[in-house]
Amino acid sequence: MKLHVYDKAKYHCEEVESLGLPGEHAYHHTTFFLSWLIKNELMSASFCSDVEKDLTEYREGKASINQIYGWWDACLISDMLNMQGNAFAKAYFDFSKGEYLDDYHQYLQKELPSEFHVEYTLENETIIHRVISDRFSAWKETRTKKAKPIES
Repeated sequence: MKLHVYDKAKYHCEEVESLGLPGEHAYHHTTFFLSWLIKNELMSASFCSDVEKDLTEYREGKASINQIYGWWDACLISDMLNMQGNAFAKAYFDFSKGEYLDDYHQYLQKELPSEFHVEYTLENETIIHRVISDRFSAWKETRTKKAKPIES
């Protein structure tokens, strides 16, 4: 199975540095999504097994989502997600055709100069997680309707 790279922080490090922001700001737009995936159990069994201790520490508030992302070389890759997580990420998180960045800009970036200026806070996490959950529900409903056979 060919791996799909959704995002890597290193793609954004130069821009973040040019903006004079801390390096972790290259993570935030992806770590909001990653934290939602983890909380909604859309990670692969192998990922969960490999980082079981780290995920426990994250869930207990002893590790940040940036640490979890950093431990995985600050990459979000398809083998980290289960089948449903990948299907949703490909539809929603894809930067060229998905709606995630539009939602991120609308609900979090707002008037900030760039998406990288958004702080990772519990308040921002709650806002974007609500939006992602709504998008996920709509996505699942669309998939269910497509899967239902036409009755004659």
